[in-house]
Amino acid sequence: MGRTRNKKDSWMPKRVYRGKSGYEFRPPEGGAIKLCGLDASKDTVKEAYNKVLQDLNPENNLASLIDEYFKSEKFTKLAEETKEDYRRCSNNILLVFGQLKPHHITDDYVAEYLHKRGISSHTRANREKAFLSSAFSWGIDHKFIPTRVNPCKLVPNLKEKPRDRYIYDHEYYAVYNEACPAVKAAMEIAYRCAARVSDIISLTNAQLTPKGIFIQQGKTGIKQIKLWTVELREAVDECRNAFDVESKYVIHRPDGRPHTRDSLYRRWRRALSRASKRKGIPLDFTFHDLKAKGISDFVGTLYDKQSFSGHKTPRQTAAYIRNAQPTKTIGKSEDK
Repeated sequence: MGRTRNKKDSWMPKRVYRGKSGYEFRPPEGGAIKLCGLDASKDTVKEAYNKVLQDLNPENNLASLIDEYFKSEKFTKLAEETKEDYRRCSNNILLVFGQLKPHHITDDYVAEYLHKRGISSHTRANREKAFLSSAFSWGIDHKFIPTRVNPCKLVPNLKEKPRDRYIYDHEYYAVYNEACPAVKAAMEIAYRCAARVSDIISLTNAQLTPKGIFIQQGKTGIKQIKLWTVELREAVDECRNAFDVESKYVIHRPDGRPHTRDSLYRRWRRALSRASKRKGIPLDFTFHDLKAKGISDFVGTLYDKQSFSGHKTPRQTAAYIRNAQPTKTIGKSEDK
């Protein structure tokens, strides 16, 4: 039976003792690990003790933290688009940091990762850092990490250059003509309704009303009915009739299951590649650029475009306007 502690030492964690020069943790297998000096506060001793326990447990690495984070209430409450992006971000993060203890990951490590990842993409580097920061914050709040410092918050993001790629009509239709019915419908909804891909792939037949397509934006929560046009109706009908199968989803696979973002993007990239080869021109735009084309082409003031896009502020809408806007010039107008 172990010795009973003195009352003055009853606050100390299990297997922590006062040594000759500092507080020590003495594992069951023997030996002693110094935690901190004898002049340290109680909180400092307990924090050092928790770090030692983290280090001694081989399962307490970043991979296990991320696994728990993905099961957490905080993660489940995120928008579906954000959750899907975070899962994608985790792949690269785990390759580099997965086996490290979370409290061993310093801001220097994060900065080095950010700058190396930024060589290929500033945007993806910043998104992956944002995911790691979210996982860290959750781990700190729930005592999975014996530290109060989130290293990601000490590292500034890389500067991102705003996209300014405008898709011209001949480019749009070059891809559209090479696309399968699912991609055609997705393109038309993205362009003519200024819809995000997450709202497109989750679109159900119940959202198709006599007046138009009901869309509640997953990111802003704004509800709109996007009125039918001839082109929009034709693309949606072609997609729904592409397979002889019952499905509740407007854009679906041959077996009726909905497309994921990745499966739709694979088909989009194939259409883009075929169009580029057929036309002999580089087509370097993204699917998300279709929404920007829609907002740019919509006729009206900035506030009209904001209403069309479903953005909460005019500033958000302005970032999507990429075509050259006509302005008045000095002199007598040629208009008659």
